[in-house]
Amino acid sequence: MSNREMYVDVLKSRLNEWNDRIDMLRVLVGLARQETRDEVKERMDHLRTKRDEFASKVKDFEETGEEANKAVKQGMERITADLRETFDEVKSTLAS
Repeated sequence: MSNREMYVDVLKSRLNEWNDRIDMLRVLVGLARQETRDEVKERMDHLRTKRDEFASKVKDFEETGEEANKAVKQGMERITADLRETFDEVKSTLAS
């Protein structure tokens, strides 16, 4: 298995982790008070959108050449940071 293939496997694993985290938050949101659910709805939508972008970048990475992969990696880092930030915001809101 090449380094590139191993990296794709790592990315797919991260995507699965994000899917699991978002599912966990969805359950917690369902258990929260109505006003809290209303407060986090937009952020949850944003989280799902970023997760979809991440999935798209994984696919792009699989299909592009080495030169394009550098740009895809940078885009994925930005998306991952945004996912993490939004996830933490929602989690923090649910904890309060």
